[in-house]
Amino acid sequence: MFRAAIELSQQYNITFQEQFLTYEEIITDDDIMVTLEQTFQKVSASNIVGFIDPAYSSETRYLVSFAYRLGILSVSYSATSPELSTIDNGAFYRVVPSDENTVLGITILFEQYKWKSYV
Repeated sequence: MFRAAIELSQQYNITFQEQFLTYEEIITDDDIMVTLEQTFQKVSASNIVGFIDPAYSSETRYLVSFAYRLGILSVSYSATSPELSTIDNGAFYRVVPSDENTVLGITILFEQYKWKSYV
């Protein structure tokens, strides 16, 4: 979906600071040291204006802090850890709800329908 958005932005001549949007991809495999090393390399070699954070909450917390220090945006598309809800630095955006909200919703369903278990 992210790649499609980049391709559409190029097709419709959408720019940021008069440059077309592109992306750099890093395969992280839930290893924060690999993630940070590759991120440092990309940031030092390119004009990075934001991060789409990794799928793992464990990596997201570190990249959010790094992005904030660089003065760029950080967007998380899948990190759901309740721990991330405490980040309020103006540069981090999470587009999925916390696991805490999901648990609350499930709890309400169990109480409302008087369920005792699920399969």
